[in-house]
Amino acid sequence: MLGGHTFGRAQCQFVTPRLYNFNGTNSPDPSINPTYLAQLRGLCPQNGNGTVLVNFEPVTPDGFDNKYYTNLRNGRGLIQSDQELFSTPQADTIPLVEQYSSNQTAFFDAFAKAMIRMGDLKPLTGNQGEIRLNCSVVNSRIMSVENEDDGAHTFGRAQCQLVTPRLYNFNNTNGPDPSIDTTYLAQLRALCPENGVGTVVANFDPVTPNTFDNQYYTNLRNGRGLIQSDQELFSTPQADTIPLVEQYSSNRSVFFKAFVEAMIRMGDLQPLTGNQGQIRLNCRVVNSRRSVENDDDGVVSSI
Repeated sequence: MLGGHTFGRAQCQFVTPRLYNFNGTNSPDPSINPTYLAQLRGLCPQNGNGTVLVNFEPVTPDGFDNKYYTNLRNGRGLIQSDQELFSTPQADTIPLVEQYSSNQTAFFDAFAKAMIRMGDLKPLTGNQGEIRLNCSVVNSRIMSVENEDDGAHTFGRAQCQLVTPRLYNFNNTNGPDPSIDTTYLAQLRALCPENGVGTVVANFDPVTPNTFDNQYYTNLRNGRGLIQSDQELFSTPQADTIPLVEQYSSNRSVFFKAFVEAMIRMGDLQPLTGNQGQIRLNCRVVNSRRSVENDDDGVVSSI
């Protein structure tokens, strides 16, 4: 995804060829800024440790902003495929790099829309796919699967069927969740009537539904969290998440920094492989042996 390297790290082994022997020329990639080239060679010597990490973004490595695009315009893209977004002559991505480097809001809007589209992708089910032990290599038959964040709702949608119980019969009280703002409750009831279509979707963030910002936290402070588990971050008495909601709602930069740190930590998680885990047909329920054996028609909810 364009902009996916706004923060994060890459190992020297994926960078070194650009620095010393680009495309077999025994020279560096000519698109690299000379000053940046010297910095990278200092971090990644030709015969050095290939597992050393380098920041994707050398200016604000732990910030979620549009500096990634400014770097591309200045020849400071760490990965060749990133730099080509701007350095390939007449590439249709050049106007996007120029736009996002000069307008951070435009990038945030595009990022939110891209994440929503990515969330609409339909995962492979049954024997149509596999969890690879190595992303670049198809699993062997022996090792294949066949043998068995806070702020995540800054944008996106949820179906009414997941919201309706809060609106009409919260915890079997025959009333709404008392933590819901009354005006927001009326809006949600109009969108999700009690016996309506459960697949109708409601925005997680009713104020800026397609923008990546900190409005989600302001909504929680105002009783406008769509999902109960979200609203509880602020409405549960003495919850240790209350100070975070207050902090992020009042300081977008702090939220962006925390988001970056959380994404990096998530990227460090080691996925289960082989027979250590399973692709669940329903993310809330462990598959039965029978369902695993007959899962061709199942829907993968989670890994």
